[in-house]
Formats: sequence, C-alpha cells, structure tokens
Amino acid sequence: MNSLIGIMVFGVAFNCLAKNDVLPEAKVNKIVNAIYKIENSAKYPFGIKSIPLKGGTQTERKKYARKICRNTVINSYSRWINAGRVGNYLDSLAERYCAESVDSSGHRNWQKNIHKIVDN
Repeated sequence: MNSLIGIMVFGVAFNCLAKNDVLPEAKVNKIVNAIYKIENSAKYPFGIKSIPLKGGTQTERKKYARKICRNTVINSYSRWINAGRVGNYLDSLAERYCAESVDSSGHRNWQKNIHKIVDN
C-alpha cells in the first residue's frame, strides 16, 4: 500500500514538473515579438543571420525567420532547464542571441531591451 502511494505521489510530482518545463505559448509569442522589435531589421528579420532565409518574397522570408526564432526561443528554454535553470532565462537567451564575448555593448543593450519588453 505504501509503495502504491509513493508511486502516485511521484507520478503527480513528475507530471507537475514536466508541465512547468514547457514555456507557455503566450510567453513564446511575447518573446518572439520582442526579438523582432529589438532586432528591427528588414534584411535580418528576427535577427536571423546564421541560416539563409527561404522564400521568394520578404513576407515569406519574414515568416520563415519567425519560425526559426520561435524554435530558438523554445530550444534555448529547454537547454536552460537542462542546465539546471542557472540564472535568468532571458539572460541566457540574450547570451545566445547577442553573445557578450562577441559584442559586450550590444549584449548589454539586447539584454536590457528583452527584459524591458517581456517583463512588463
């Protein structure tokens, strides 16, 4: 009987943890929209530079860039979770998007802007 209760408690706790490990869709969209504002580039929508953007029109390229950005936000969140939730997720994302080692001034600005938009 005790082992059954233990298994049930573990199952409930594990289920709660798993649900908390997923970034809610509304938050994903808020972050993606913030990145679009921060990057503010017609040539590199959503700041996507490392992957050639597919599409024959600017609208198609922008839609594809949004998809890549969205995947980056979700995958970065998973990496942050798996790393033990060290620090703040948005700071971790800022390091991926605009690494301090590459551009310290740009990193500080990016980090400040993402917090300003998303945290409010």
